[in-house]
Amino acid sequence: MHFNLLLQLGLLSDKIHRFDDAVATLEETDTREHYYSRLFSFAFTQALSGRRHFWFLKFLLTLMVWITIIWLPLFLLIGLQVGFLAYHSEDILFWQRFAIGLDLVFLAIFWPIIRSRDGNGLVWIMQIARNIISGLMTCLSPIRSWISWWLPIPHEIILSTQAMQPTKIFWKIIL
Repeated sequence: MHFNLLLQLGLLSDKIHRFDDAVATLEETDTREHYYSRLFSFAFTQALSGRRHFWFLKFLLTLMVWITIIWLPLFLLIGLQVGFLAYHSEDILFWQRFAIGLDLVFLAIFWPIIRSRDGNGLVWIMQIARNIISGLMTCLSPIRSWISWWLPIPHEIILSTQAMQPTKIFWKIIL
């Protein structure tokens, strides 16, 4: 059922993104607001659309979408497994673990597709990964001298990494 929900929301998100692109070409603010007011008041549609909501309403809509679409189905599967743990055989536990893993795979595939404007989830995933790695590099930079004191890094690696991007430096030092 969660797969079906994610598939349907993936198709709906494509329509919402195309709607946003069409409304963005309109010059008058009143006309744009008129078209946005005609959107269905489904929380997912309102949260994903480019409509300007008050920040608290946008937060509540986003929170509602995350809880009902991402976390609730996943926690329901985990809760069922934990709740009936004493009554199950190992075969049933295996299939429940498989269902949880499959649900995580579905989320990893569909959520980037839903969030990206062009439907290319790989670009969205790469952007998130780039942000995470650059955040790690930022967090690790103050302790770099301390790490280099405890774990000496050859001088040629330091000189060759000065013109490289932070992600390449990170992997070159780690590997």
